[in-house]
Amino acid sequence: PRSTPLYSSAASDVYKRQANNCSDAIVIALPKDNFSALTMSSTFGGSAQDFGKSLDVTPDGRVILSGTTVSPSILGHTGFQGGFSDGFVAILAPITTAGSGLIDLHYIGGTQREEVTDSAAILDSSGNASVVIIGYTSNNNADANLTFPTTPGAIQTSPAPRNANLAEGGFVTKYTVVNGTFTQVYSTLLDGSDSDDQLDGVAMDQAGNAFVIGSTSSANIPLKDSDQQTLSTADIYLAGLNANGSSLHFGLIHDLIATDRGHAIAMDHRGG
Repeated sequence: PRSTPLYSSAASDVYKRQANNCSDAIVIALPKDNFSALTMSSTFGGSAQDFGKSLDVTPDGRVILSGTTVSPSILGHTGFQGGFSDGFVAILAPITTAGSGLIDLHYIGGTQREEVTDSAAILDSSGNASVVIIGYTSNNNADANLTFPTTPGAIQTSPAPRNANLAEGGFVTKYTVVNGTFTQVYSTLLDGSDSDDQLDGVAMDQAGNAFVIGSTSSANIPLKDSDQQTLSTADIYLAGLNANGSSLHFGLIHDLIATDRGHAIAMDHRGG
């Protein structure tokens, strides 16, 4: 059941006004005391394929939605880089029964292919949100290096030399949201020379440190204090990044059997 048709122009369908024949993200809000009813149901996207991958709700009710898109614009926001796909992160006004609205949206990517896999958000004492977006970037042209945009002073600003034509590398991008506008804090690769480096899960503590998990087949992916340096086909990769993305608290490879992949990470009540 849903409160309105997914492609209607009713007030509840606040993030999408034009129907198309492509995939869209869907945002659904349920009242905490009655899961059988809907507060709001809406599609979200532009004129092409849009996929929601992660959603965070800040304590003041704002919604931070991240995902992957091939739409050149989404609800009036542009910035698509012209590759196969880009990531995106959007902040939505608090959801009410009267609807909500898109506050700001930012595209994440270079001129090749980016896939967002997860995000994590916190709210500081001033009411400003910080959000970390992770995923992986890959080249569509077997002769091309990765072109993901990074920021000066980040942990890894350039892709590693390739051992294979097909390249996949993890990325971590952080924003603050002040007065409803995204400001980039940092963007870094976490990438080695082999073809299978991806990040799939992220958590963030109240100090703004980010903790990521994924997989790697590269011995030269950024490491710190790792006892293991050799790899199987693919192994679990864990890393902790400081709040401004300039250094690693740790970077670890963990091998269990032939192929290992990490998909989720969480903070406990003590922030550890």
